[in-house]
Amino acid sequence: MNINEMYLTLQGEGTTAGDITYFIRTSRCNMVCPWCDTNFKSPTRKMTVDEIIKEVEKQEGCHAVCLTGGEPLLEKDAIELENKLVEMGYLTVVETNGSMDVSGIRGQVSMDVKCPGSTHDGFIKLENFDVLLDKDQIKFVIGDLVDYDYAKSMLKHVKKGQVLFMPVWDDECKMAKELGKWITEDRLNVRLALQLHKILNVR
Repeated sequence: MNINEMYLTLQGEGTTAGDITYFIRTSRCNMVCPWCDTNFKSPTRKMTVDEIIKEVEKQEGCHAVCLTGGEPLLEKDAIELENKLVEMGYLTVVETNGSMDVSGIRGQVSMDVKCPGSTHDGFIKLENFDVLLDKDQIKFVIGDLVDYDYAKSMLKHVKKGQVLFMPVWDDECKMAKELGKWITEDRLNVRLALQLHKILNVR
């Protein structure tokens, strides 16, 4: 697998925010979003599934693993790795942009549906909505009213899973305040979710 970096920190996003988590970040993606956390200029490390699992096992007291990217499902061994971690008892989250099949994931799917501000709206594989379960989450990163209206229009595809509307980060949380107001006014059945790692200034 093509690995960008691996590290232990607090999960900053979604329904498991605040949990101590070991991150496995892959280095390839089929999109280039303006606010991506991945440093695509850093060296890529080639690792096997077994090598990665050995690194995970070194993280004493950590029971959660997040496979992220980039787009981790571009790696042909990603599902094998995730399934093995589940079998070993780890709570796994796979963060994906939703453009590839998620049906093989046994842990939590964290599907990021791209809004217009990402410049990649429309690339979502709509069939993925049919296989999501209640444990899974669907994230929309929202930077303005155009993104918000797009996210609202996509809610018709949601059958199961928890929906999170996440504001694009800014130091004064202006977008978060606006987003909270819009959600309340429209009485949407979604959750406003902030990026904990940005607030705490940790990785």
